[in-house]
Amino acid sequence: MDEQLELQLNKLRSLRKQFAGNGRVPVALVRIYDEARKEIEKLTEQDFSALAARQLGAPATGSVFVIALYPAIDQILLATEALLPREEREEASARVGRMVALIEDTELRLHCADILSGQSRFNRAIIVATTVLEDRVRSVSQAPGSLYGAGLVNACIKADPAESLLVLSQDAGEQRGFADMARGIVGLYRNQHHHKLVAGVTRAQALKVCLCIDEMLRLLAGCAVNGQAKVTW
Repeated sequence: MDEQLELQLNKLRSLRKQFAGNGRVPVALVRIYDEARKEIEKLTEQDFSALAARQLGAPATGSVFVIALYPAIDQILLATEALLPREEREEASARVGRMVALIEDTELRLHCADILSGQSRFNRAIIVATTVLEDRVRSVSQAPGSLYGAGLVNACIKADPAESLLVLSQDAGEQRGFADMARGIVGLYRNQHHHKLVAGVTRAQALKVCLCIDEMLRLLAGCAVNGQAKVTW
């Protein structure tokens, strides 16, 4: 790829990371976006004028909501990367394939592979992955469908092995770590992504969450069901 074009594309990729988790960004960053957009237009002879910041409603001063800029950046990247030589496209695709192959759980991999292999909206992989986790907890524990999210995890996985329905270890420290891990995933990722659309999630970020859930699924497979546990559905 032309060095100048790669430089401008990297600017957009960097901006996308900086926007992650932010509702608003300084107009100075938006100007960098516009400059990169114009340079890419010149270098590729494509027309991205409809994606100019002013066309997206960005003001000249102050701060800007980033929600309109994410799809704009994705659109420019997707259109421009499609111009890459076939060898470069194939190598990029192979790299993504190797990343996705790190997910060992078949169901999780099948549900998330197409999203992680896409070009945008990687937050959907986290939504799907946490749903797979929730479904697996429910399946292993035989909990009713009326339980979900934190309520499901709290009912099935407790820190005390004697009280927990799903027991990974009789070692109190290990069982507590397992319970904390389950609650942490649900509290941090499941709740956040099921209750609102989270913009700016990169492929790498989504893959890391999927791999964390992949490990949780592996641990669940090694759990024993404690028939003496008192459960109230």
